[in-house]
Parts: sequence; structure tokens; C-alpha cells
Amino acid sequence: MVCSLNCFLDFVEADSSKTRDLIVLRYKRAKSGEAKGRSTYYTPALQVIKRTLCPDGTAEQKVAAIAAVCSSRPTWTDQANDSRKESNVRVFRAFHSKFGSKEIKIFPAPRMQFQVSKDVAVNIQPDLFFESEKHVTMLKLGLCKKPRSESAVRLILQALSKASKRKGLKLPIKNFQFLDTVSGNSFVEHDEKIDLEEHLAAVANDLNESGTVTDANVGAPLMR
Repeated sequence: MVCSLNCFLDFVEADSSKTRDLIVLRYKRAKSGEAKGRSTYYTPALQVIKRTLCPDGTAEQKVAAIAAVCSSRPTWTDQANDSRKESNVRVFRAFHSKFGSKEIKIFPAPRMQFQVSKDVAVNIQPDLFFESEKHVTMLKLGLCKKPRSESAVRLILQALSKASKRKGLKLPIKNFQFLDTVSGNSFVEHDEKIDLEEHLAAVANDLNESGTVTDANVGAPLMR
């Protein structure tokens, strides 16, 4: 079974087996993954951050560029467009506050997999992969207003590190960073958590069993 990072994290944080089954159903029934929809929603902010939109503008010009893109969907209500603009500006300002004064060189973000167990793999991709001041960083952004728990953030960083090694990238774990765009707090791990693997393998086993139970209802597509 292959699932998205968000699916795996939601499953890890679920408070009951019933909730876990509902999570699996939700992701299996989705025609386009939740992660894909989320990244599309935040495309304006990510374009500005990656300098494919308003690359030479000031911070306020970049905010204006984000606002213009977020107001360009005539099928959306004004309230929906305003909400999208607010969220995208929040993401940009959080990144700008942390990295805006630095020269950065952006690389293509690799698509990776974290093999949690022999039966379950998790798709994972950094939101940004860049070099600044001779330091290479893989960055995952906490995009939503409701932040992940700190334990989930630590799991993300550990998963990024393990997946990058599987990809053949030799980066120390301190080169992986998570930025919460609501609080502005950033998180870095300093060592590999070996004891985490046994816990995650147990979770993966539960996820695989839950996925098998729901297959009769929705078929067995790739979990998004």
C-alpha cells in the first residue's frame, strides 16, 4: 500500500479505530489527493517563494501579486477568494520572515518514498529544496491554520531524512526543517530516532489492515 504523508499523519493522530477507518475511506475515495488540492490552493504563495511569480518585487509587491492571482477565479465567491488570499499571504510572510533576507538557490524538489514497513510506503516531497549560505535545506511548510502536533512534525522530519537516504541523497538530518506558517516557529531534528521505527511499523500494520477492510467498498486504488 502506498499513501500520502497527510494520510499517514492523520492516521497516526487519530484517536480511535473508527476514526482511522474513516480516514482511510476519505483518502481512498478522493479523486484527486488532498495533498494535491492543498498544494494547488497555495500555488500563489509557493510561486512567489520559488520566484516564478514577481521574482524581483519587494515584499509588498509580492503580496500584491499573490492577491491578484487569488482574485482571478470568477467561479469562486468573494469570500472564498479573500480566504485564499489571506492564507497565501500568511504562508509567504512566514517564509519571508525566516528566509527573506537570504540569497537562496532553489533546486527541484525530489519526489520520495518513506518505506515504513514491507507493506506500507509513504509518498513525501519537500515544499522547497534550496541552498543558502552554503547550507542545503529541505523544507516542509505547515500550510494549514490548524497546525500538526509537535510529535507529528518530528515524524515528518524523520521521514524526510529516511526517504532522502532511500533516494540516494546524503544530507544530515539537521538539514531538514519544518516551518509552521501560523506561529512562525521552525523545527529541526539533530539525530535519527531509531526507536521510532518500531512504533511506525506497528502503525503501518494497522493502516494496511484498515485499508484491506475498506477495499471491498471502494476498490483498491493508490491512496492519495
